[in-house]
Amino acid sequence: MTSLTSYLILAVCLIGLWAATHIHHKKRTKKKLVCPLHANCDKVIHSTYSTFAGIPNELLGIAYYTVIGVTVALGVLSPLIFSTVPIHEFLAILSFCGVLYSFYLVAVQILVLRAWCSWCMLSALSNVALVIILALPLL
Repeated sequence: MTSLTSYLILAVCLIGLWAATHIHHKKRTKKKLVCPLHANCDKVIHSTYSTFAGIPNELLGIAYYTVIGVTVALGVLSPLIFSTVPIHEFLAILSFCGVLYSFYLVAVQILVLRAWCSWCMLSALSNVALVIILALPLL
């Protein structure tokens, strides 16, 4: 994995982490989540689809972006990690799972809730970017 690719992944992780953390902060402090582009974020983030196995989706997102970001940062600091363990493949599989879950959540917003959340869409776009950066080179 090149340095440029690693830095691009870190930037995308920071964007996704920012969106997930913002959602979590608003929910935790019980403040209205204002969505740009006239979306209805509160309806989405407080729906029955806002958790998976009892864990809020934004916490899953925070963990997801943190795992990918920290792993890539460790790879930048110690390139031997990527040369001895198939970490790139692990990250590609993880990002593929993340993008599948994002597609599911986007479908729920469109087809079930008939509302959408700009912050959630930013996270979904971050996942798409990660899967393109990580998985496409392996194909």
